[in-house]
Amino acid sequence: MRRLSKIARLAMLIAAAAMPASAEDIGKKACMADAKRLCPAQVKAMDRKGAEACLYQKINETTPHCHETILLIREQRAQAAKSPSNKQ
Repeated sequence: MRRLSKIARLAMLIAAAAMPASAEDIGKKACMADAKRLCPAQVKAMDRKGAEACLYQKINETTPHCHETILLIREQRAQAAKSPSNKQ
């Protein structure tokens, strides 16, 4: 079962890389209901970074799809930060 989860995450990563949509768009679609439920003040204030931080703090309370998406976005950002094209 754990192997399947890793395969699913890898598939999501590949699919996300192939899509023109940004990581934030993917996260918004996957986590909007969780954000409204867990971080209503940030959603009401339209504070995207605050809502993201709130969801990360409450990641164990999110739905499985949102949880995986948050981890995927964090992984993508870490990879992008390591990318030689981002270093100047």
